Amino acid sequence: MSRKDSWTIAWELRLTFYKQLLRSIANSILDIRLQTMNMTDQQALDLMINDTFQEKEEATAKLQRAQLTSCQLPTYFVGFARLAGHNAKNTRSARARRSCYLNFTTRH
Repeated sequence: MSRKDSWTIAWELRLTFYKQLLRSIANSILDIRLQTMNMTDQQALDLMINDTFQEKEEATAKLQRAQLTSCQLPTYFVGFARLAGHNAKNTRSARARRSCYLNFTTRH
């Protein structure tokens, strides 16, 4: 694989990651506004379809789910945030271990 190909793949993965993050945040907004601010069905569909790039069928099903239960959609964001926090912590820990190893090996 060439360097150009790996950059394209990395860019596509990054775009997918941010799309899922955007949806996760929008899901939380959707659920909270539906339950506490009397958001209309049309406003909810507009948020999902026009602002977070979801397909109409997906948005309709999500709206029905949000109307049946409360607090399900925000849990996706909470889980995502927790996972990102653990990942950042593990990344810092791995960097520290590599740094210690490199310091040790260069001295001896």
